[in-house]
Amino acid sequence: MPIYIPKHHQRIEGKPGIELLPLNVLLARFVDGDGRKGHILMTAFYEPDLSSFRITGPHASPKKLSLKYQSRQDPRYRLHISCESKGFYRCKKYRGSRWVGEAFGPRSNWRMFFVQMGLMGLDKGEKCQIERS
Repeated sequence: MPIYIPKHHQRIEGKPGIELLPLNVLLARFVDGDGRKGHILMTAFYEPDLSSFRITGPHASPKKLSLKYQSRQDPRYRLHISCESKGFYRCKKYRGSRWVGEAFGPRSNWRMFFVQMGLMGLDKGEKCQIERS
């Protein structure tokens, strides 16, 4: 089951349009334990690197806004999220320079974009926080 935090960034002076991008991202995987161990929730929290914010095209009508997010639990992993004027969001996930996965979603449906991102989930071997219930 994917988990996400569907919250927009607040406006930041000098970074027009950043409010169209997420404040942060939580990716998760929920698995059943073996009866005795209950359930296991694995999460990775990604925080924005504000210095990576980019605007492609003129500020008055940008073609693309993008921001990188670093995993708090495993710095080898990052997300590159963009909002494109063609009407969609895109998220690319990397481990170092290796591409791990990609998600798309309509700009008109913020929640659907995060559902698609959540489906990428955690990569095999990605360090994460583990909670047992």
